[in-house]
Amino acid sequence: MRLLHSLARTHESFDDPNLVSRAGLVPVMALAQRAGLTELVAEQVRPGGPCGVNAQLKVPCLVAGMIGGADSIDDMDLLRHGGNGRAVRRRASAVHAGLAPAESAALGVTFSAGGQRCRSGDIAALLRRQPRSHVRPHNGAGRHCEAAAGHNGWMAPVSSYVTRPLSPDTWDDFARLVEANNGVWGGCWCMGFHPEGVGKGHTVSGNRLAKQAHVRNGTVHQILVYDGDECVGWCQYGPPAELPNINNPKAYAKGLGEMPDWRIGCIFTGSGHRRSGVARAALGAALAAIHDAGGELVEAYPEQVEGRAPQRGGYFHTGPADLFEEFGFERDRKIAKWRWVMRLRIRS
Repeated sequence: MRLLHSLARTHESFDDPNLVSRAGLVPVMALAQRAGLTELVAEQVRPGGPCGVNAQLKVPCLVAGMIGGADSIDDMDLLRHGGNGRAVRRRASAVHAGLAPAESAALGVTFSAGGQRCRSGDIAALLRRQPRSHVRPHNGAGRHCEAAAGHNGWMAPVSSYVTRPLSPDTWDDFARLVEANNGVWGGCWCMGFHPEGVGKGHTVSGNRLAKQAHVRNGTVHQILVYDGDECVGWCQYGPPAELPNINNPKAYAKGLGEMPDWRIGCIFTGSGHRRSGVARAALGAALAAIHDAGGELVEAYPEQVEGRAPQRGGYFHTGPADLFEEFGFERDRKIAKWRWVMRLRIRS
């Protein structure tokens, strides 16, 4: 059981009702593979007696099966059909994993109801020691999204993109992206959430200078997403004092109970890179940065997608609600016909 997909271009399509558990194998097995599951098992697991060989090949199959929902050795056929239960009717036995029931016991792996919670002590130790993120230098330190594991129920996505914070060192990359996209929504330069705001009385050049001043002064938090050397998108975040301007402020104030510690502001993907996971990588890296900064209550203001006609990208400058739900955000209240306040608490 090895991950052989080109992750940035993988598209899954299942007819099985257990879609989530099957699709979840991709990031989980990527994490296990990067953490060195095969090598750890080869070093530490020695089946005794006539129970077979090649534990390092069989344990990953058991891990994948349990995460996919297997409650017994007979359920391992889910690896055979990959989620396409209607297409493959023949039940397979443990032979499909190259494993006999006695071997599973010898390997220290047991099954019970709720198989997702079952794994050997060695595997649990392996996952505990895997770092949350992998950082590699690339024109300055950059977070590589492939190994960014989550906290408190959310997980940064498996991705081939690299992310870096907006800073004086990355300003030129950010500026090139904005200029290539008409200043972003007519010249905003991602200033709408900042205290200065945009609109009447503001100019495109003034917005650019104001944004650059925030970068120089350290009053901006923004994750840039890179495809190779090219900046292709971002996710803006920050405390309410840094991002005080939100749409529908009166409706927002009416239902306000607890003030958030952090806000997610603008999410943007450059032309030619949309629908390829840029926003997902940006949001995941922003949440990881919030966690590293102490976490607590995070608030976002995305647009509802379901029940409405397709919209142009400008209407989704705060992101679609279903993207935030992927990370565990919950809908708190509506503040406009299609806009929600969504919240997530991150424990550091």
